[in-house]
Amino acid sequence: MHICYVDEAGCTGNLPSPKSPIQPCFVIAGIIIDQSALQLLTTDFLRLKRQFYPNALPPTAPYLEWIRHELKGAEIRRSIRGNSRRKRRHALGLLDKFVDLMRRHHVTLVGRLWVKGIGATFNGTSVYTSSMQSICKDFQQFLTEAQS
Repeated sequence: MHICYVDEAGCTGNLPSPKSPIQPCFVIAGIIIDQSALQLLTTDFLRLKRQFYPNALPPTAPYLEWIRHELKGAEIRRSIRGNSRRKRRHALGLLDKFVDLMRRHHVTLVGRLWVKGIGATFNGTSVYTSSMQSICKDFQQFLTEAQS
């Protein structure tokens, strides 16, 4: 059996100007994983979080408390764009290890990326709905091909 976990990044609002604090992109994506690999993937991901953010929780925090510590893409992107070489290397190292983790566990990525036009209308409901329909179609195609 395979599982598809879906999440989004960004917001579905319009981008009124180039200097607007509104995020210029909206992404909705799913990761597909064999259910039998889920526990090991979760354990490896928690280990990765602890490796790259050892001070995010107190040392006495229960191991599974690391599930609640969310890694925000905006923070990682900010570090990559920043002036600190150390922060750039940290963020890129995390992403490198994350992609390697996904490969090791044979995770499949499906989704849609929308770049908003400056001053243009962005119909968030329509975009969200059509993106989810597309992800469901891709997931069904994956299940058919995997005979799962």
